Amino acid sequence: MLRDNNTAGKTKLVNTNKNPSTKKIMGRKKINITRIHDERTRQVTFTKRKFGLMKKAYELSVLCGCEIALMIFNSNDRLFQYASSDINKVLLKYAEYNEPHESCTNADIIDVSRDRTRSLIDLSLFQRF
Repeated sequence: MLRDNNTAGKTKLVNTNKNPSTKKIMGRKKINITRIHDERTRQVTFTKRKFGLMKKAYELSVLCGCEIALMIFNSNDRLFQYASSDINKVLLKYAEYNEPHESCTNADIIDVSRDRTRSLIDLSLFQRF
């Protein structure tokens, strides 16, 4: 077998035999989402994930043509912000918005995650029979 490191963030084992069904791709391992106790590790994680979140907001804004305002306060109450256009205009639009809208909290995200995991487990059990 040969190692192909051209895949971003994944190791791909390529079988040199003619049978293509033996390819294996290893993904990233799952982590528990709990508070990071080590201060330095927490700061590094915050910095990387903050940039990743802003990059995703940018991509969503460009791909879907939507307006985004993102505000993050770190544990020291320092403000970080991203806006796809003038943040004051987006926040004013938000303040004046009176229609029903989708709003999520951490608890909502956890519930949806659990429901999806249960659904996937149920689906995998169903597919075995």
